[in-house]
Amino acid sequence: MKKVIAAMTAGLFSALPIFSQMPHANAYCSGQQHTWRFVEKYSGIGLDWYSSVAINKNGYTFGSSEKGSLIINDSNFQTTYDSGLSAMINGYSSPPKINGTEYLSKSTWYTPLSTTSFSLDYSYETSKGAITTMAVLVGDVNLDGFVNILDANYIAEYRAQLYHGTDYLTEIQKLAGDVDNDGEVTVSDAAKISQFANCGINHF
Repeated sequence: MKKVIAAMTAGLFSALPIFSQMPHANAYCSGQQHTWRFVEKYSGIGLDWYSSVAINKNGYTFGSSEKGSLIINDSNFQTTYDSGLSAMINGYSSPPKINGTEYLSKSTWYTPLSTTSFSLDYSYETSKGAITTMAVLVGDVNLDGFVNILDANYIAEYRAQLYHGTDYLTEIQKLAGDVDNDGEVTVSDAAKISQFANCGINHF
């Protein structure tokens, strides 16, 4: 009986992808950068238009920006980074009106590893309601301030629990864990974190 239980336990853990531990979990590699995601979030009904300006006052490196899940009509959403103004400029005009609670835009930025907090000089105007913003260190799923193999293993554990119906990640953790920015936290995100932790890539 003990052999059967041992075999079942081994089988359960062998089904989970466990990523190898680095000798120094918080050590980074030469040339690596932190990847940050800056998110505009809206909650309301009947938003006709909005515009926003996020000034890059700290010399971060801008990567890209894209519409969030609340934007239905792509052609009515504009996002651009003005290098002369060092600012990201976003705007939307209906139809259709924006309804619900989700993201208006997500942008990706790169900073030195010494940057442990992220801020942009943000301002906005809307036809109705307020916009909130969040800045998330991509890959830092356990929110300890580092991006390492522990985060990859955290996602593997989360996926195993999710299979059994337990979804315990917070909104911030989901944004941090969605490394490839496809809207989900999956084992492929964990693999990218593992690649970063093992010096295979410099950022996400």
